[in-house]
Amino acid sequence: MRSFSLYFPQTGLEWHNEDSLLVSEKYPIFAVADGVTLPVALYPDDGAKVIADLFCKTTVGVIEEHFSQISRELITEAYLNANKLALKYNRERKIVDFAAVAVLAAVSDGKILGSRVTDCGLALFRNGQIVFKTPEFWSNAKQSSRQGYGKIDGSEGLEKYIDFYDLDYETGDFLCLFSDGFE
Repeated sequence: MRSFSLYFPQTGLEWHNEDSLLVSEKYPIFAVADGVTLPVALYPDDGAKVIADLFCKTTVGVIEEHFSQISRELITEAYLNANKLALKYNRERKIVDFAAVAVLAAVSDGKILGSRVTDCGLALFRNGQIVFKTPEFWSNAKQSSRQGYGKIDGSEGLEKYIDFYDLDYETGDFLCLFSDGFE
């Protein structure tokens, strides 16, 4: 599988980039995370960016280690490991407002196992046509029986907010992972 990535960090004094992207060098595993915080002026450090980076590195690392056993359970474990590290990070700073929302995908045996928490997403293109795109999150959240929304910040119950997508992959398909800013 060939892969490439394109990343547009926000620039300028009025912008603060809190997104993260990681593509495994070993396997077709891709992660994008969007850091979440209140206005930057209230938090002078890069806590949300740290959580976004932490999600990408942790989840991709867990899945690389057990790639031959890729499953929803393994992906859930990867999310929960990242969530534990986010809790540790936030407790060390005595701040609980740093978080991330994310999307993760792994390609194996002609299948894409995609997952997301909240408003990141993925899209699959075939022959230049979109064949799948994750549903718009916020309109669907209003119809969901789940309370609130999930985020990687150390809170308990993250697993109930992970949405999974099983997709067939064909040679030549184009898989796009994005944060809400690119949707």
